[in-house]
Amino acid sequence: MISVKIPFNIYFFLVVLFSLSGRSFAQFYTTGQAPASVSWMQIKTEHFQIIYPEGFHEKANKAANLLEYIYDYGTENYRKKPKRISVILYNQSTRANGYVIWAPKRSEWVTTPPQETYVQEWLEQLALHEYRHVVQLENLEQGMTKVLKIIFGEIATGIVAAYLPFWFLEGDAVVNETALSSTGRGRAPDFSLELRALEGEKKIRYSYDQSYLGSYKYFVPDYYKYGYHMVSYAKLKYNPAIWRNTMDKVGRRPYLGTPFYFALRKNGAGSKMQLYHETFDSLNTLWRSETEQASYDTPEYLPVQKTKYFTNYSYVQPTPYGIFAVKTGIDDITRFVYLNNGADTIIHTPGRYSNTPVSAGQKYVVWEENLSDTRWQQKSYSVIKLLELATGYEKQLTRKSRYFSPALSPSDDKVACIKIDKQNRYSIIILDSFNGEIKNEIILPPGIQAYHPAWMNEDSLVYITMQNNSERIEQMSLTSQEKKILFESGLININCLYAKNNMVYFSYDIEMSRNIYVLYINPGTIFRLTNSKYGADYPFVNDNQHMYYSEYTVNGYIPVKIKLDSSKYQRLTAIEKYNYSWAESLSASAGINIQESLMKPVDYDSLKYNRLLHSFNFHSWTPFYFDVNDYISLNPEIYPGITLLSQNKLSTITSSFSYFYSNGTHFIKPKITIERFYPVFEIGALFGSDPDFLYKDNTIPHQNYLSAYYDFTVRCYLPLNLTRNRFVRYFQPGISYGYTNDYYLTLPDSVYKKGYDYLGTSFYFSNILKKSPKDIYPGFGQIVYISIHKPLLDKKYFSPSQLGLVNLYFPGFSGHHSIRIYLAEEKKKIKTSENNEINMFVRRNSLAMPRGYLNSVPYSKLITGSAEYTFPLFYPDWNIGPLVYIKRFHASIFYDAAKVYELSSDQIKKLVSTGFTIASEMHFLRFFIPFTPKITVAYLPKENDITILFGISIETSVF
Repeated sequence: MISVKIPFNIYFFLVVLFSLSGRSFAQFYTTGQAPASVSWMQIKTEHFQIIYPEGFHEKANKAANLLEYIYDYGTENYRKKPKRISVILYNQSTRANGYVIWAPKRSEWVTTPPQETYVQEWLEQLALHEYRHVVQLENLEQGMTKVLKIIFGEIATGIVAAYLPFWFLEGDAVVNETALSSTGRGRAPDFSLELRALEGEKKIRYSYDQSYLGSYKYFVPDYYKYGYHMVSYAKLKYNPAIWRNTMDKVGRRPYLGTPFYFALRKNGAGSKMQLYHETFDSLNTLWRSETEQASYDTPEYLPVQKTKYFTNYSYVQPTPYGIFAVKTGIDDITRFVYLNNGADTIIHTPGRYSNTPVSAGQKYVVWEENLSDTRWQQKSYSVIKLLELATGYEKQLTRKSRYFSPALSPSDDKVACIKIDKQNRYSIIILDSFNGEIKNEIILPPGIQAYHPAWMNEDSLVYITMQNNSERIEQMSLTSQEKKILFESGLININCLYAKNNMVYFSYDIEMSRNIYVLYINPGTIFRLTNSKYGADYPFVNDNQHMYYSEYTVNGYIPVKIKLDSSKYQRLTAIEKYNYSWAESLSASAGINIQESLMKPVDYDSLKYNRLLHSFNFHSWTPFYFDVNDYISLNPEIYPGITLLSQNKLSTITSSFSYFYSNGTHFIKPKITIERFYPVFEIGALFGSDPDFLYKDNTIPHQNYLSAYYDFTVRCYLPLNLTRNRFVRYFQPGISYGYTNDYYLTLPDSVYKKGYDYLGTSFYFSNILKKSPKDIYPGFGQIVYISIHKPLLDKKYFSPSQLGLVNLYFPGFSGHHSIRIYLAEEKKKIKTSENNEINMFVRRNSLAMPRGYLNSVPYSKLITGSAEYTFPLFYPDWNIGPLVYIKRFHASIFYDAAKVYELSSDQIKKLVSTGFTIASEMHFLRFFIPFTPKITVAYLPKENDITILFGISIETSVF
């Protein structure tokens, strides 16, 4: 056999290549499929292909105009302008997001706008941000990368992109959205408040590795925020073309090993670490000079449960049963709690909730949760849920809805919320809080976006609207539907409304820090109520004398209750708008401002997008063969040959076509996966020169077999997402069939028979409690897997087998400790001849022996179990230069046992091992995906022997 062991550096690149997700560039990376019933249309412009659902032409046409308008300006300081790229618009998901994926090359936009945003239309944000990613990767394709692309296709760009830190990729895109507009995240107070607090309060700055790769003992802001400031600083201080030069170096000379570092040095910025510290030294000086000139509130915080870990308390509201708050942090999953004199009482654990408005009243709490569609990843819902405070009973008020930002009426009998339909049209919905029935729907005029409704009284609502790049607070009577504008803020963001007695309370972004203001409807004056150093948000007033809100500190948002004192109020007219000097400097050289543009829209023609004609999209290839489904193996092999990789733009058909040469034989191996329909179909085959013999006896004559060898498999399964509430649930039943035309020898008649097959059925079910960032394994959950294989053609000579396993997770004796109970059985039905000789072909073992037993014993039946206790040891945040960064050590104590019924005899063996595992989670060479090397010491009491095992696992779902 001809095979090649892959050196570690090449293997490392293959892991990069096939493991990156989220903002990734990986083969077969898919964000999922839209429902099969969707009909697709397309718009073709000079530089873009917009693929969108039928009926969404207006928004698709706008996206096309925006992209063409910024095409030249979005490439500022870069050398190359992108070739045509496809942009796929998904309008059935309620999870606002955008992606650029490079293998196959495409951009995907989820078009439903978020409720938490700044003053810019969502499609404009997506165009500015995602297009910049397209520009970045297009500019990698030069020099050596261009050669690699000829050899490997689009996947080569993904390999080279691994040299680019995520803080640069995202930071540069945030710079673009800020420079080419009047807003952008670079002008949002909440985008920098965490960094300002860290720089202002922490005595020691996080290391570069902590800031980029994270920490388990400290809260670390995401790399978007670090990246924006580092990219901006380098452009403003060193050279406006520094990042173009850096991309040129990385693209042309990836063989340097650290081309990003060499490019920074050549442009005067030193290393990434040096740039990081220079940036925040400069910001520290700027921020301190601004804060030292001001005096701030020193409010008295409400007592909360003591913890040494970062924790946020938001939406603090008094109820008859206690002071309600939403509690989030790095040490636990999101909880609804009562603040009980320093001892938080958990009253509920919500499902997929992401800090959107929560409204508490006298009897209920209402909030929104995102629910996935059972089958289609590109379809989801935003439903309204209600919690009865007296009983703790949770009720889902709406089904398959697209409702956001719920607010309870003063009497608790109605809920107001925002509806966004699939065409991004906005309505205000009034629901019955008892049964969720729609009592009223007010459709808002076209072009108006609405956020955060609040009740003024039983017949009057206030809410935020955005139109023509301006935000305002509006009031509407539910009876007459008469509307009036109470306050227009222009490009300054308003957030988190609360209304009472003709006064509207809201958080406002006019200063460097977000603060809380009050609007007196009559006579229309506005005053600032808080003067926070870093930020104040989530106002609630219960008696016109006291206000609850959350004050940001370096340890998170802390709840505050203050007595309202009008003598301390400051008029809005006396407050100066904060000037974001870095953002203004970036905009000065940008060429355009998309929010001030006089763009003349073009009405592009719409064409049918034929999915059948676009089933195959060959984007990458390799001048060798390896199994793309086995890339995580630590002992991979490659063969001479070629592999072609295809994935269509809607991610409904992925396929690979391979030729390879092994052991003097030529093979062809096609495989196709079809995810367009409700069930998923996988079809694979292997064709070779000659059939093989499962068993061959040279003393028994056999004819010359001339037919070509082939192996055929087909699999059908249903990947069902049943996630509800706080449990992540998946169910996947499947059926498979396989046939090969190999020959096997039958005894005692000594005849070769051709061809054997199997029919397989499987069932997988998991029910896992959501994990906190620090959990190693789930605190509670169940995983069940059952598999049955049966021969169809020759049941006499081939053994059927049955396998079942259960994994059970339970909480341990302390936080982030877990207990795992594992039980499994595999049974192979073995028949024997009259003289008690086995006359069967038996499937290979599927289950592992207890740890420490290095050889797998052939068995007819195996019953095995394990009990394991896992716990964290410590969180060192150690680094050895740029080579290794270690975030966590954890350990497991285990006891394994098995009963083995040997295949070739009646002997039954009992195997037992016990021991421990020590593992560390670390990042090599600042690569974003963590590796977990581990050492296991297993004691075998029956053999009185100790075995030491070394291993490594790779986390591929960190994005």
